[in-house]
Amino acid sequence: AVLDPVLLLQDESYNPAIETTNWQDSTLLHASYTQFNPSTTPAGYVYPGKTQLINLAAPSATFSPAAVSGTTISRDSRYLDETYYTFINGNPLQVLGRDGVPVSYLWNYNNTQPVAKVTNAMTGQVAYTSFETSATGGWTYTGTATADPTAITGAYSYNLGQASGAISKSGLTSGTTYVVSYWNSRGSSDLVN
Repeated sequence: AVLDPVLLLQDESYNPAIETTNWQDSTLLHASYTQFNPSTTPAGYVYPGKTQLINLAAPSATFSPAAVSGTTISRDSRYLDETYYTFINGNPLQVLGRDGVPVSYLWNYNNTQPVAKVTNAMTGQVAYTSFETSATGGWTYTGTATADPTAITGAYSYNLGQASGAISKSGLTSGTTYVVSYWNSRGSSDLVN
């Protein structure tokens, strides 16, 4: 299963570097390894799943390069996880670094444009919409946006006061503080609970 994504990339005549190393004379200075994973959305594609690094305090004369061993890829035991990636529809959805701080992305316009990049929140904790397209950006609502010449940006707005105007975000944790920001033409902020 570890080799499947690599073989799929080779079938597509795309051979990205799986492992790169930096040397000074015959001593290793730094090494990086990228693990590729198959995508489920859409199926049949391959994207980086995680990167691992060997960060050395001093150059090393020893190194075990990545090699195929049976159905797995073996690599130097000094590699440490650095970054985990989640992709959807060919775009990065979330990047989680060794520091534990997630960076999440929201995409719109038929998954061609990033519309939000959020640091320190998991993908399931963020939502954004400008009401300019039919994409909800992680929000749940049943009303429709309307053309609005006074909209602060774009050409549409959403009436929270209409009968079906409620907007919600599922999957949030009780007791956690979340920030909700929006433009309000009515001048009151009592619309958020």
